[in-house]
Amino acid sequence: MRAVLDRDADGNLVRLCGVMATVVQGGDVRAGMPIVVEPPMAPHLLLQCV
Repeated sequence: MRAVLDRDADGNLVRLCGVMATVVQGGDVRAGMPIVVEPPMAPHLLLQCV
């Protein structure tokens, strides 16, 4: 767990992990296939711990 936890300058817990991807369509992924990355629109919000 230490690899994904840190503290900011004020001592607040910072989690160094989160949603890595959202899959829109299932299927096989092979070398050479294109992958589309769409950053989310602003404003960017911190995720709440669940």
